[in-house]
Amino acid sequence: MAHKSYAYKKMNSFLKSNLFTPLLISLTLGLAPFTPEPHLFGKIRWVMGGGVGMAGMDVFDLVLHGAPWIWLLYSLGKSLSASAKKISKLDSIKKKIMATYECASCGMAVNASCAKCDQPLENDHLTLDDGSVVQISICRKCEGKIKSPQCCGADMSCTV
Repeated sequence: MAHKSYAYKKMNSFLKSNLFTPLLISLTLGLAPFTPEPHLFGKIRWVMGGGVGMAGMDVFDLVLHGAPWIWLLYSLGKSLSASAKKISKLDSIKKKIMATYECASCGMAVNASCAKCDQPLENDHLTLDDGSVVQISICRKCEGKIKSPQCCGADMSCTV
């Protein structure tokens, strides 16, 4: 299988998106005829000037050329709303699985993520050679480990 470039994948994704058809129709039917100026611009200018002398056919023409732009704005709003919901959902999932370390003395809390791969750190324990157990934070993706944070001279307790 041939390697597909990043630009090709992005273009293919856009062609499959819900914005391609409204954009294509807006740029063609919404602006046709193109000379001497897009028909829609002339109709809008006519309405802004008071619409004196507009007949039913002119109103139909305005609706015909304006509908694709309304569809495009609706699709764009719907797409942006879906993206915002997806980002919000990902943030809430990230907050649920991210370990929160809290100081028992002063109440300060810390959420930590791996700077290498941006994954939330999880609470874990490490058994040392002498048999003592140390509380650590671990990145499950890259297996990086750090000593858990301290505050007020003691390890901060962890809740997930």
